[in-house]
Order: sequence, then C-alpha cells, then structure tokens
Amino acid sequence: MTASDWVIAFATLAGPILAVQAQKIVERSRQAKERRLWIFRTLMATRAASLSASHVEALNAIALEFYGNRRSFRDVVDAWKNYLDLLSQDNIDFAVWSQKRKDLFVELLFKMAPTVGYKFSKLEISNEIYAPKAHGQVEIEQQIIREGLTRVFSGQAGIPIEIRSMPDSQ
Repeated sequence: MTASDWVIAFATLAGPILAVQAQKIVERSRQAKERRLWIFRTLMATRAASLSASHVEALNAIALEFYGNRRSFRDVVDAWKNYLDLLSQDNIDFAVWSQKRKDLFVELLFKMAPTVGYKFSKLEISNEIYAPKAHGQVEIEQQIIREGLTRVFSGQAGIPIEIRSMPDSQ
C-alpha cells in the first residue's frame, strides 16, 4: 500500500467520526443558545411578576448558562451579581430599594439582550410592559391573607369575632 492509499483509508474511516463529532459540537452550541434565549424571554415576559416561579428559575439559571470567558457573558453575570446582591439586602428604605431593583434589573436585561440576538434600549425594557393594577392588588391581598393565616396558625393571633346581636332568651 502506498502513502496515498493509507491517507484514503484513514479519511474513509475518520471522516464519518469527525462529522458526527462536529455535529455534536454544533448541537450543544445550539442548545446552550436556546437555554440563554429561554432565560431572556422568561425574564422579559415576567418583568411585572418578579415573584413568579418561572422568573426566579430564570434568574437562578443565569450563572450557569452565561458562564464563560466571553466578555458579553461576563457582563451579564456581573449585572446579575449586582442585582442578586441588592435582592438579598435587608433593612433598607423600600422606595429606594424598589427603584434600584428596577434599575439593576433593566441593566441585566440590557446586557443580556445582545447575547441572544435582541437589541433593546433601556427605555424599551423599562417602559414597554403591560402590568394590570389588578394583578398588583391581588398579590397584596394574597400576601395579607398569607400573613394573617400564618399568625393565626402559629398562635400569634386569634380570629377576630364580633357579636352583632344576641338572641332573646325567653
């Protein structure tokens, strides 16, 4: 066998193996991009519902899915860390905290958008959102109910009873 025969034999055997490996690399890359896109879409869709389970799940996936040395990924993770740091703070003025939370969240989405193929301004991210007032009211009422029931069931409070009339005892 000549050298060219060996090269042909090697190419015949290695070609399909290399093609399969290349396809696996492409598929992993596509899946990673889809997961990053899911995070971005979920966070955009739940901007007005930051307590929803899908919103929290997407936030918690950022460190994993944007891990790497790409500058854009590091910017996203840094913005996420700043946001997470604020979310874990206690004993601060709620109005100040709320505005800063919104600003840091907008910054996070702004940094994330180009990594998944979108271009939004901070103004678009911040203002182009539909959030019915009734949803906020429902959340407030549910929180009041949960807190009240927690106090009752933990023995910290009783159920208030008001007697409006007494039956005549004859």
